[in-house]
Amino acid sequence: MEKKENKKEALKWLAIIVILGFLIVTGLHKPIIAGAQKLILSTGFIQPDITEGKIVTNAVDLNILLVSESGDKINLKNFSEKALFINFWATWCPPCRAEMPGIQTLFEKVGKENIKFVMITSDRDFNTAIAYKKKNGFTFPIYQLQSQLPMELDSQILPSTYVINSNRQIVTKEQGMAQYDSAKFESFIRRLIANQ
Repeated sequence: MEKKENKKEALKWLAIIVILGFLIVTGLHKPIIAGAQKLILSTGFIQPDITEGKIVTNAVDLNILLVSESGDKINLKNFSEKALFINFWATWCPPCRAEMPGIQTLFEKVGKENIKFVMITSDRDFNTAIAYKKKNGFTFPIYQLQSQLPMELDSQILPSTYVINSNRQIVTKEQGMAQYDSAKFESFIRRLIANQ
């Protein structure tokens, strides 16, 4: 009887290992993990840290070269009159994938106002990021980094998000995923834009 139980237990673990191996090899584990993280975000527990009047850093040097989806070279300092929502992400990063629908919703609500969304992919192949954006129906602009980042924006964590006011000061810095489509965060962004 004990031998039968041990064999049954071994088969159960073998099945689990085979399923996990299949998910990893096929890449299906990423959308599953991202879906679970999206569910966590939908609870509203993980909110970006926003404090009115808080300045995380003094003026940041935004002499940063980027390439747009259309292949145009852009310098981030050209957006100096606008507030910036900068997000570092990658298609292989489940928390990045989980927060992107919320960023899309925020972009749809405030993206045409006096704020520039700068979604910078860490994917080596920019076409992978472009295809992912298109497949998911995201309309915010994505870019690939072409120069070194200033120390204030150089995070080793994905996703990382920075909101920068028109004085080039970081007013919000979030490392890790967060829910950006909340009424509270939208209101924060609208006040930031109104005070420029």
